[in-house]
Amino acid sequence: MESLEKITYEPRLRKYTGSINAVLIMGKLEKSFKEKGKVFYKFLEPCGHTYYQKGSSWIEELQMTTTEFRTAFKHIAVVYKSKKDYKMSSDKFQGKMYLSYYDRINKLTYYMRNDDLVDQVLDEVKQEKKDEVIREPEQKADNSKRAYAIQVKDEILNSTSEESLDGSINNKTNIKKTNTNLNTDIKTKTNTNINTNTDIKTKTNLDTDIELSAQVDIKSNPDEKVPYAEIQGLFNQICKSHKPIISWSGWQKGQLKHLWEQYGKTIETFREAFEKIEASNFLSGRIKNWKAQLGWIFKPCHFADILQGKYQNFQKPADSKKVARTEMLTHDWDFDEIERLERQRIDRILESRVQGCMAI
Repeated sequence: MESLEKITYEPRLRKYTGSINAVLIMGKLEKSFKEKGKVFYKFLEPCGHTYYQKGSSWIEELQMTTTEFRTAFKHIAVVYKSKKDYKMSSDKFQGKMYLSYYDRINKLTYYMRNDDLVDQVLDEVKQEKKDEVIREPEQKADNSKRAYAIQVKDEILNSTSEESLDGSINNKTNIKKTNTNLNTDIKTKTNTNINTNTDIKTKTNLDTDIELSAQVDIKSNPDEKVPYAEIQGLFNQICKSHKPIISWSGWQKGQLKHLWEQYGKTIETFREAFEKIEASNFLSGRIKNWKAQLGWIFKPCHFADILQGKYQNFQKPADSKKVARTEMLTHDWDFDEIERLERQRIDRILESRVQGCMAI
């Protein structure tokens, strides 16, 4: 895991957080967790609380507005309005890297860290940086060889143009000798580059051995129980309106693992969701120039809405008034029979009244 204590902005983290502000907040969070432990409190803005110290709030340190902070923070964290809501939640982090809850009694907002997910993200960023360092000397070596070959070619062409036609045979002989010498020089430089690359790879192996313990923790995670390949195949098979999935990133695997455990570890749940996505004109981009992306689909709140059918295609309801009117016009009523039955009912009422008077 790489500490973000000295990092003000790490561009590689943007794809995990969704915004530049969220990256800056993440850096401050990591520094605070390192200094204060697993749980700490912090004020959003200046206030009159006893524990508040001038300059220590989020908006003072980050130079953001309250709205900017809250918007960016929701990209990477779950926000609980009370400590009770936090304790009652069965899935505290809901697939995100951090959480916060408000203690109404002490009037303090506390922050917590999803260690497994954050460590995984930081390890991926560290590996990306390491890969770039390894590729850099290889690219420089390739560029050097190309430049040297171009220089050799130019020297040969210049030498041939300076000679007269009468000395063309001698020129060809000289060119062959020159090519031989230059090829030898190129091979020598190539061998040097190979040795340099070998040294770099050796150092990379040493770094890999040093970080073996961290990698063991990642590999020991029970991710293999999540059928990533099967879910990928289902999506590519059903969601034809979307681009096929080539591979899963570590961030997407974390989201899938959360959903897999939340919905009872059944592949049929994902099949149902993918079928509803493809059937939805809105989610599949058939209504306007927008289409649901993987990061959006696998957010717990969006995935739940999809399963509940909130994005199904709109259907116009039947005109109930028109149907009722049609039924009235086409019904075969027997009005004579209705009138006869009404007269009988009135006669029975009058008869009962007359009998009552005679009894008195």
